[in-house]
Amino acid sequence: MEWMIGIVVALAVVWLISRRPRRKASAAADLESIPPPPWYNLENPTHVVLIDVIREKYAAVLAAGGGEFAELTFKPADSLPYPKEDIRRALSALLEYAKGERQSSLLDPKIRTAAVIGTLEACLVQLDTFLEVPPEDIPRDPRANLEYGLRHTRGG
Repeated sequence: MEWMIGIVVALAVVWLISRRPRRKASAAADLESIPPPPWYNLENPTHVVLIDVIREKYAAVLAAGGGEFAELTFKPADSLPYPKEDIRRALSALLEYAKGERQSSLLDPKIRTAAVIGTLEACLVQLDTFLEVPPEDIPRDPRANLEYGLRHTRGG
């Protein structure tokens, strides 16, 4: 649980040091109605802000701990704010920037650190613990949950 709090704090740091313009609440609500693109253009202000909206909502889910699944490794994907692949694309675009693989005049180069890269990688790994199965299928017993989740993620 402590490592999840660390991830949330680190994601907050990424947000604080980005140079993207602050958005108004109504502008954020408008963005939420826009479907995530299949590829993020890091020179497109709408795409950069949408990455931030997705990142913030995913961080909030991680911070909340998972409700009835809080003490379990694997949780239902329907508790995520966006489909897993949409979150993966947004975080991957940010990770590629942090690693220097992509450029952007809209993101702060200060996020190009090993700590931010590690945090984004950990968040992507954590995303795999959200299973795309009905919540009632996920065992609530910690050991059974782990076994079920590993079988599910390994395709067995």
